[in-house]
Amino acid sequence: MKTILVTGGAGYIGSHMVYYLLENNFKVVVLDNFSNSDISRLEKIREITDKNIEVIEKDLTDDLENLKFKEKIEAIVHFAALKSVPESMEKPLEYYFNNVYGTLNLTKWAMDNDIRKIVFSSTCAVYGDVDIDVLTESTTTNPLSVYGRTKLFSERILEDISGLNAVSLRYFNVVGNIESGEFGDDVYGPAIIPSILRSYFKKDVQLEIYGNDYNTKDGTPVRDYIHVEDLVDAHFRALKFMEKNKGFKVFNIGTGTGYTLLELIKTLENIVQEKIPYEIKERKAGDVEKAVADSSLAEELLNWKAKKNINDIFKSMLKYYESQGFR
Repeated sequence: MKTILVTGGAGYIGSHMVYYLLENNFKVVVLDNFSNSDISRLEKIREITDKNIEVIEKDLTDDLENLKFKEKIEAIVHFAALKSVPESMEKPLEYYFNNVYGTLNLTKWAMDNDIRKIVFSSTCAVYGDVDIDVLTESTTTNPLSVYGRTKLFSERILEDISGLNAVSLRYFNVVGNIESGEFGDDVYGPAIIPSILRSYFKKDVQLEIYGNDYNTKDGTPVRDYIHVEDLVDAHFRALKFMEKNKGFKVFNIGTGTGYTLLELIKTLENIVQEKIPYEIKERKAGDVEKAVADSSLAEELLNWKAKKNINDIFKSMLKYYESQGFR
């Protein structure tokens, strides 16, 4: 049975990856500094799978020279990173140090310990604002945010190291929760869909939409939203891909369908049969107008394609929010 190291494994996406790997009979080791994650997710996964998870509290910017695990690590799935676009513009040094140096430090440790396979959690933010309908892996990269630049620089590290096999998954907007609703994202997170849901459940919470002057059908930004279960399946297939393919490879991971922010609100209104009021605010620095994925390369080489749509996403999140006491 192979053992996979998951950095940031107590986070939103990382915990879903841990669950998916355990359900597919892998052993899992989690490395997390718990700065923006929650150990309770791993405790819940242990409970529902009845399987052990080795957990080490560690920051990737620390000295990793003496880092050892009980099991031999076959590959790494690297999620650990700071991830807020607006915050990255306010704290660039913190983001470069944590995201870029953390990746460099982890990669050096991996090579020193003869671990030659890394699946990297990247982002469509590496592309920036480009005037095309969908983004392919060959689209010019020009990130507008510090966050996007840290991910692009991290990709360059992985690409440049001889003897390392790495897959970078540039995913679009990740949302949704495990179908059972037993664990999930931070319900108080800043992302747009959690904000819409909080506004629906808590009538005194004002929903804010940042920018309605974009060149889109209703003036609000367009995004491609992918269910987290589809996303972790792509990571799993990337691990399989590296068993037969060497070197560095990039894949876009999205649905290929874009929604404006107002269309998101309308989608939830149709599901719950209730109007959701909102207030328009100024744009946020670093936000792009449109980001929609062309994931045909992942379909061709990873045999992967998103299975869940925006309605599936909202329904899974409604179930999770209700499990967290929202009514």
